[in-house]
Order: sequence, then C-alpha cells, then structure tokens
Amino acid sequence: MSVLVFAESQNGSFKKAAFETVTYGAKTAAALGVECVALTLGTAKDAGQLGVYGASKVFNIADAGLDQVDSQVYTQVIAAVAEQVGAQVVIVPHSSTGKSILGRLAARMNAGSVAGANAVPTVDGGFKVLKGVFSGKAIATIEVKSPVKLISLMGNSLQPEATGSA
Repeated sequence: MSVLVFAESQNGSFKKAAFETVTYGAKTAAALGVECVALTLGTAKDAGQLGVYGASKVFNIADAGLDQVDSQVYTQVIAAVAEQVGAQVVIVPHSSTGKSILGRLAARMNAGSVAGANAVPTVDGGFKVLKGVFSGKAIATIEVKSPVKLISLMGNSLQPEATGSA
C-alpha cells in the first residue's frame, strides 16, 4: 500500500506546488503508515529532488509525448501507476491540470475524491479531509469511505518541508 503523488512539472522544472503536494503526500503516508511514491510525467530535469520532500520512491515517465498535458492520457497513466504501486490515496495539485484529471481519475478508479483540500487528512475513525467552502469563509470536513481516495491539494495550504535527501 502507498500514497501516490502526481508532481506536476512545466518545461522540465518543478514549481512550488509540486513540492507542496509531495510534502502533503508524505504527511498523509506517515499518518497511514505507508510509503509516499511520487510520479512525474514528461521531461523532468531533477525528479530525484522530490525525495527531499518526503517521497521514498520517484517514478519519472520521461516520454516527450507527455510534455504537453492531455488529461485523458494523464488519467490513464496515473491510474495505471496507482494500481501498480497499490495506492490507497492519490494526490494531485489543485491546478488546472489537477482539476482536469481528478474527476476522470475518480471515475476510472471508482474512487471518492475531495477537490481543494487544505489540511492533512485525519485517519482516526475514518479518512477525513478538510476543505474550504463558501469562498473560504467556512471549512467542511469530508469523509471518504471508498477503498481508494483521491485528493487535490489547494495551493499554499502548507509549506514544502525538506525531510530527506535526494
């Protein structure tokens, strides 16, 4: 079992959101007692640096055809890797790419999803995720009961934390 994190890159480089997402994935994996696995698609200049933020393994599918975002292809690849690594949680950034694949992944994987999470899930008495609602004026607690759970992480919800080595 594992937590799979899609670390989005652009023009071969990672933005802050990728490091935030991996940090969030590492904290979620620690709460569940499983490993955090990061996935990059397309050209990524230094995918190994994701290990610094808590990923115990990094898969880089370095196909130039994946440099341009295609939500259908990304969905197929992420779902296949999630199955291969036995992911019980899949985390994507709440970016335009993440938003475009979250629903597709949920349908393909028959999984519950939470869009725009802003806190690490609690796992005591169920898998519960916090997210902002009503334009951020309130916070909702969403419990996901499906075997596989999908989360998109709202940007700037937590600071990236260097925890390991590349």
